[in-house]
Amino acid sequence: NGETVGSFLYYIGNIIKYIFYPLGFCSYQTSVSILTGIFAKEAVVESLEILSSNPETLFSNGFSVYAFMVFTLLSPPCLASLFASAKGLNDKKLFRKMLLMEFLIAYILAFIINSIGFLISLDKGLLLSVFVGIIGLTIFITCIKVAVKKRCNGSCAFCKGVNCGKKNNVRLYERSR
Repeated sequence: NGETVGSFLYYIGNIIKYIFYPLGFCSYQTSVSILTGIFAKEAVVESLEILSSNPETLFSNGFSVYAFMVFTLLSPPCLASLFASAKGLNDKKLFRKMLLMEFLIAYILAFIINSIGFLISLDKGLLLSVFVGIIGLTIFITCIKVAVKKRCNGSCAFCKGVNCGKKNNVRLYERSR
């Protein structure tokens, strides 16, 4: 049933499970399944099935299941896609920013979903959960705006000033020379 205490995955899962406590899935099984999702997203469900005889006990409430799904779907894709992205971007710094943004977006949205579910389960009222959701959405939109705010200055290797949106005195056909 996956309860092999001496296994390597058990120890790794127990080390990283604390990262996912705020998201509502705080067992070594869910942590290990997220790790296997790095290699192939379809392995997440298979890992949960293999590691747990009763997957219902892995999550704190119904909303944490949704948080788990959102985190799994929005976190960076499998390694093959990441290698293709890195090769396509051809910029290590931009690639790291992309990875960080994908993890942050997945983590923040999963946290918001689990928090709203937690507040609803406390019977504190829908108004409080909507308030927290609005605050979380505002933080999320602000993070996206900060990430997108930086525009091309015309000297990047990707557009060479063609797609930067700034008007230059040099004509398009002269840039290609």
